Amino acid sequence: MKVFLSWHRRKAKFRYPSEPVPRTAVLEPWFATRSTDPRVRVFEPHLLKSRLEDQLRNELERFAPQAIAVSWQQIEELTNSVRERPGIAPTHAVVVLHRSDRAGAIEFVPLGADDRERLWRAFHVPIFEQVIGPRGVLLATECAAHDGLHIESPGLQIDGYVVGSPCGCGRNTPRLLPSQPVERLRAAAAYAR
Repeated sequence: MKVFLSWHRRKAKFRYPSEPVPRTAVLEPWFATRSTDPRVRVFEPHLLKSRLEDQLRNELERFAPQAIAVSWQQIEELTNSVRERPGIAPTHAVVVLHRSDRAGAIEFVPLGADDRERLWRAFHVPIFEQVIGPRGVLLATECAAHDGLHIESPGLQIDGYVVGSPCGCGRNTPRLLPSQPVERLRAAAAYAR
């Protein structure tokens, strides 16, 4: 008898940036769809293929998300959907997901101050960023201090500005920061308004 185990092919669970975890709708099929946490729902791939069409919008309204995790490529669709159906608007946060390509390279460009300002005006909630690797593995995540992305994976190869100083959230993990200090100040100023 031969038994094949495919545990290494399983997708990781989505991890919200902080505790407590609000009711979160994940709109990318990169994560495990079965979760032991009822507060997090990864929408089924067949619903996501239709993007934010009526069936998915209806499901989102029923779920009434407090936070939404979505790729940067889908932000515009989410913005339009929220305008048309305020019942799907997040009340706590939007998590912008960046993912590595099939070759494993990550084309991650942190959101600039203008992007954050536009998202703030659209949703009126804090914006978090996450970098996701193969099978939904969390590589880096932004915390509530919004002072860069904490590097979660020791194997993450980064060509950017990394600091190891303590973060405002209290963690001492290395963080990926925007390369320009001016950009960091502008990002902080956008949230101070």
